[in-house]
Amino acid sequence: MLALGSFAPAQAQTVLNAASAFPKGHLFSQKFERFVDVVNERAKGSLRLDYKGGAPAIGSPFTLGQRLQKGVFDIVANTGAYYDNIVPEGLALTLTEVSIQEQRRNGAYELFNRAHQDKGLYYLGKSKETVPFQLYLRKPATKADLKGLRLRVAPHHQPMFTALGAATVRADLSEIYTYMENGTIDGFAWPLQGFLPDWFRVVKYRMEPGFYDADMQFVMNLAAWQKLTPAQQKLLTDTMIEFEATNLAEDTVLNDEARKYQQQGGVEVATLPPDEARKWLAAAKETGWKAVVERSPQYGQKLRELVVKP
Repeated sequence: MLALGSFAPAQAQTVLNAASAFPKGHLFSQKFERFVDVVNERAKGSLRLDYKGGAPAIGSPFTLGQRLQKGVFDIVANTGAYYDNIVPEGLALTLTEVSIQEQRRNGAYELFNRAHQDKGLYYLGKSKETVPFQLYLRKPATKADLKGLRLRVAPHHQPMFTALGAATVRADLSEIYTYMENGTIDGFAWPLQGFLPDWFRVVKYRMEPGFYDADMQFVMNLAAWQKLTPAQQKLLTDTMIEFEATNLAEDTVLNDEARKYQQQGGVEVATLPPDEARKWLAAAKETGWKAVVERSPQYGQKLRELVVKP
């Protein structure tokens, strides 16, 4: 909740409660944590982001969007798939094929933000891009047909894997290892980055090619945003754009490190033959956008035109 300090109005400090959909210190929380530190330093006491930590310590990541909408938190780092029950257009954030800079130029950012504002949120910007999702398996796959497999997925993977014949389950990050270990699932979808050490004991293969673009963005409660002064809004916006400028370089390095890390840990690559890879990627793209357009007739098709390369 947006709160004010106990000083006189001219000296009041605005405090924004902040949280992440991933554990404190996790790779997907680190950039947000840096953002918090930079904003607090630059605000010089007029604005403070009070970082409460990340899921699951602050609650389920799948309800963080709802708590943001209700004002329990004022600003969060989240992935669109975790709050698509509020903003269905959030699913399209992982389907984008152009940079956030291009999205700001061509109107896509404005459209995404309009969809967020319709639901009482404010889309500040994107902090991670060009990070593919991967399917991690106990046994290698040689074709796009996934019949007979039971997989842990996030909501934006659901249409794709259902279309390819897999049975799917939802599970928090903390449950993946246990589900793999006891055989509840045969594999799980997760970005190339952020592979946890325990998973080396239950994962033998990473399926290629990767698909989609793992998205992380910073989102605010709209009422909290509107209560900020123009100078405070400018500080958050300018810092966000500055952080976005490092996305490509940072994630290129992190992607390379992730591949080396998995190789050193014993994860082998199972690459689909060209024909099967085309089926795989076509299923990812078409089922993903079909779900977005069906759930967002107002914005879905226009977003596709703006963020998918011709």
